[in-house]
Amino acid sequence: MNAYIVDPVTVDEWQPCARFTGSPLVERTSIGHALNTKAVARRFAREHGTAYEALRLIVIHMGSGITVSAHRGGRTIDSNSIEEGPFGPDRSGGLPVRALIKLCFSGQYTQAQLDRQVFGDGGLFAYLGTRDLVEVERRIEAGDAQATAVWEAMLYQVPKTRARWPPCSRAMWTRCW
Repeated sequence: MNAYIVDPVTVDEWQPCARFTGSPLVERTSIGHALNTKAVARRFAREHGTAYEALRLIVIHMGSGITVSAHRGGRTIDSNSIEEGPFGPDRSGGLPVRALIKLCFSGQYTQAQLDRQVFGDGGLFAYLGTRDLVEVERRIEAGDAQATAVWEAMLYQVPKTRARWPPCSRAMWTRCW
């Protein structure tokens, strides 16, 4: 008996220019919320009477991690990875590289502690002590200025992630995006 995966949890359909980071020592990798983003894109296409493959979309998944992905021709051609983009309920998102290097070599933290701060204890949790968005909303409604500031900062970072597209020069825009 054969088994086939039709809609995998994560998928790598990136275009080549999406892999460059600015350093040949580090390549970007495709890890995102493919099931959710593709499902939302297909639903949007269906609701607008067109084929997903005919659209160019920016799709945002907001969960414990936030994925902002570019879709073209029925493929996810670029997205932020779990190490980039906006912070989420328990992930730090993109951090300033030089500040992170300083933390890594400060002697104050182990690799495991920093890894946990980036994936699991970062984001809203690091600032507010909760991953529960309903709790954050309750705090905001109660006038908690810190909860409001952190929530607004997280939302502010989402469109900044999108701002990197199209990822190529104006002359290459049609080909890349």
